[in-house]
Amino acid sequence: MAQPQQTQTAQKTQAPPRPKLFTLNEVTHHLVVAKPVFDTVVTKEQLPLVWDSELAFARDLVMADDYLRQVVPETLASALRNIAHVGLTLNPIKQHCKIIARWNREQKVFEAHFLAMYRGLVYLATQAGVHDVGTDVVYKADEFAIERRSDGDWFTHKINVMVVRGTEDNPFIGAWVSARMPQSAERKVEWVPAPDIYRMRDQSDSYLDREGHVRPNSPWVKWFDEQAKKSAIKRASKRWEEAIDHSSRWQRFQTAVDLDHKAEGGVTVEGHATVVDEPKLSIEQCAEIEKAAAELKLKDVNKYVSKMCAAYGVEALSEVPVSRFKEILERIAAAKAEVDKRETGAKRKG
Repeated sequence: MAQPQQTQTAQKTQAPPRPKLFTLNEVTHHLVVAKPVFDTVVTKEQLPLVWDSELAFARDLVMADDYLRQVVPETLASALRNIAHVGLTLNPIKQHCKIIARWNREQKVFEAHFLAMYRGLVYLATQAGVHDVGTDVVYKADEFAIERRSDGDWFTHKINVMVVRGTEDNPFIGAWVSARMPQSAERKVEWVPAPDIYRMRDQSDSYLDREGHVRPNSPWVKWFDEQAKKSAIKRASKRWEEAIDHSSRWQRFQTAVDLDHKAEGGVTVEGHATVVDEPKLSIEQCAEIEKAAAELKLKDVNKYVSKMCAAYGVEALSEVPVSRFKEILERIAAAKAEVDKRETGAKRKG
């Protein structure tokens, strides 16, 4: 007697379950966590950012990207807070910055990261006093020349619009950045050749996965020219520092560059992959944070501190980068202000 055939369902290998994607309400819930710090920074620095607008822009970005809809929730709020810290907008018309998803190899999860765009870096540099900033990519069919002179740098760039860019006959050969320094007519021009740009790209975790495969969602794939311009601006800024007054505005530019390195996986402007080992909070700083948290009069202060640590991807305050010290105190101060406001309202009702 013939044996009954196995069903096709039994023969097939079961496909892995699709990851659960955030709903619109969940995305909103994860993002609004950033509001206290966002409002505090914007008010203190007098930045032209509006919470409701940036929340809407962020929400649209996340809902349009399935990778962002499955990131560690705390990283969404962190990315939105970083936008306030650098003073850029997510307005798609201005193209200052974006929020992207990046795979964390060690934790095996997607994380949301702030990503500066070249127009955003130009805006921040201009705010810091650098003026007449220009940048572009150069292809083989273009005419490009640069001249170093005693009265500054000079260059010419004629784009050949009759030849398709990016073909085998008209490859990318580099990018340039031109800028004048504060209170000076002297122009500085930086030329970054294609091999340097490609080295930055190839060392980026956002471009290649651990098997060496190109990530189709990488900004280097989606916006190569913009990434090349941005990389050139970051290198050019090294020549600007000596002429810049290191004010809070220049600090915002540098913060944007640092965050961009982090989103790229620790790649420097020279194109070398680095392990970012930033100094951590000191014992005194941890104690100050714990003291400030205790003033919130919560039922479980330790749980509150643990959640705060989780927002920075660590398990203890002693593992939090020292650069986040001021931000953490601002978050606690904003929370305390909300508590005081509720208590005042309750007393009036009583």
